[in-house]
Amino acid sequence: MNNIFSLNRFGKKIKHDLITYFPRFYTGILILIALMPVYLIITMLTSESAISVSTRMGVLITSLIIFLFIAPFVIYKNANNKKNGIDYTLLPASGLEKFLSMFLICSIILPIVLICAYLFTDVIIATVPNKWYQAYIPCYAIFSLSFLKSIAIAILIQSLALCGNMVFKKAKTGKTLLVAIIFIILIGSLVTKFSSNFYHYNFVPVPQDSSIISTIATDSANIHVAIDKDTVINNGKNAIIKTETGEQIIFNTENIKQSKDNDFIADITVIKDGKKYDMKDDKNVAILKKEIKDITLFINIMCYLFCATMYFLTFWKIKKQQL
Repeated sequence: MNNIFSLNRFGKKIKHDLITYFPRFYTGILILIALMPVYLIITMLTSESAISVSTRMGVLITSLIIFLFIAPFVIYKNANNKKNGIDYTLLPASGLEKFLSMFLICSIILPIVLICAYLFTDVIIATVPNKWYQAYIPCYAIFSLSFLKSIAIAILIQSLALCGNMVFKKAKTGKTLLVAIIFIILIGSLVTKFSSNFYHYNFVPVPQDSSIISTIATDSANIHVAIDKDTVINNGKNAIIKTETGEQIIFNTENIKQSKDNDFIADITVIKDGKKYDMKDDKNVAILKKEIKDITLFINIMCYLFCATMYFLTFWKIKKQQL
């Protein structure tokens, strides 16, 4: 007998959870079904404009995030309670099977049920002639990449709720929200502290006759510099560009001014044949483009690692309380 995973035992566990625990969230499903009629009534009383498809999709996405986050605290509210949750503990299933069943019901089955319930209500309202609902939600909107990404984000956010429901004994929702706030503050602090690693300034030379050659005016002569903007070397306070013709251009990153076009102008120093030419306040020298570098990848990695940790802790807590 496999004590880790049995497909037959897993199927029975899902069936048991759907019959015993899933009905606890029927109220939430009914609230979602009533959401759009209530929203329609408010719109009828306060506005003459139609409710667009994008607005209705926005309500659905927001509702999914909220309801999926709340669901574990309702459906499996007693799963870690030694007294009221003894039936869950004594179920003949392994820790892995219980975790997978919890994930499948909360993160796969429930979103499908919520979306179907919402769309069913939307179709009924749109079928009845009225000036506020002028079109059905098209199928391509439901299967669009942006909507599927929104569902994935809602499921990833739910990982924190699954973990909080199993880890905390009392005030589960409040403590879980507190953890979420701390995580957001931590990510924000890391991004702010190491922002210099995520932002860099690229030179965009002032073109002359559509040439890549930029003329930098000095008191003694005109220095023609062919700027390769991909060779920026950021060494802290200053950034250095080594040009194709051998000059070095140094600009002070602590004194960067923003122009009306959202470009960034820095104090420039040109080193030519061992001599320094200061180009302060000369807007014709060059402009700088502030660009984000790798920050999105960093945030995504941190969020994915956080969600993976939440899933692991959920499984570990379920496994730990197995008799």
